[in-house]
Amino acid sequence: MEFKSIFSLTAIIAALACPSSLYAAVKAADSASDPAYAAQPDGAWKGLNPTGDENPPGDDNGGFGFLPWDFTGGYHTGTGPYGNLNHYIDGVDFPASSANALGAPAWALANAGGFNYSMTSRATRPFAASMAAGETFSVDLDTPTLTDHLDALGVPGSSYPFVIVTFQDANGDETFKIQAGVSVLYGDYNWRFNDKTRTDADVANIAPNATSDGTSLRMEVVTGATGRVTFDGHQFDVDFIKGAPAAVTFVLYDNDAGDGTADETGSERIANPTGDHEFFFDNLKIETAAAALPGDFDGNGSVNGADLAQWKGDFGVDAGSDADGDQDSDGADFLIWQRNVGASAIAAVAAVPEPLTLALLAAAAPALVVRLRSSLASR
Repeated sequence: MEFKSIFSLTAIIAALACPSSLYAAVKAADSASDPAYAAQPDGAWKGLNPTGDENPPGDDNGGFGFLPWDFTGGYHTGTGPYGNLNHYIDGVDFPASSANALGAPAWALANAGGFNYSMTSRATRPFAASMAAGETFSVDLDTPTLTDHLDALGVPGSSYPFVIVTFQDANGDETFKIQAGVSVLYGDYNWRFNDKTRTDADVANIAPNATSDGTSLRMEVVTGATGRVTFDGHQFDVDFIKGAPAAVTFVLYDNDAGDGTADETGSERIANPTGDHEFFFDNLKIETAAAALPGDFDGNGSVNGADLAQWKGDFGVDAGSDADGDQDSDGADFLIWQRNVGASAIAAVAAVPEPLTLALLAAAAPALVVRLRSSLASR
């Protein structure tokens, strides 16, 4: 009994210290280790709408909560060490690369060989449904170790290698973008983002190669019109350009990986599939917190006059007061507010003590454990 009490006390304190873990649930998840991406003679990773020189077409859709991959919009010549597989699974289609800090298997994008041809590899993953307030998308990323910005004569010049991640709304319109790149002519293009009110806004002065040893990106939907991004440990709020995210696209642009010439430093030949020039990513996930409080448009945990004021400002303008998930703020959302006015999320977590109480519990736990053990020893 005493040992059970010890374990129960420890579990209770741990759970109360992290109340969000009691409510979070995984709505969608996929990884490159899913059986959907097992080895195939013509490539392990297939998507819809590839060009003629890219991977053979397919509808791979591993995990759950997502729709099939879509490779629309790429430009590839099928040259270089990866052949047609500008979308591949590291560790499955090719030997695991030491440049992949995420570990194999992982999804990988590669560009064909050639100078200044704007090679583009794109992979879009639509969500089964648009993200709602309280939901968070996350992914692990590993950007290229080397960037090749040689011009048509094979010398540093006008090529601009870029890594780009964009989110699209349910209509396919871009609603948020984050990107980084390099240029001999103009210098590094540190990680920057576009949202509704900002273009090329700096993200904590993060250099392009600072994320080549692995990082993560999280997009939390706060309301239908706003989000909170955490990238490489830095958090910032954003206003969606269009609607809430309903898909994510990964892009590797103009980073030639197989022309057999030296890279921009002249230090390495790049005719082999080393992974140094590739964009790796893995572990797609959408998590949802406790059910959102209907009518709580400002997300403060209660439905009151402040939410009505926000609805008035959003009415007919945007989806900032979208309570029914139809991507607008209208009379139906007002009726939801009216039915729930006075409600509070506090009731849902009433059993969770204040931080001071948690601290007292944590401080008292060792003494309780000692007393329980002493009681056992005396028997």
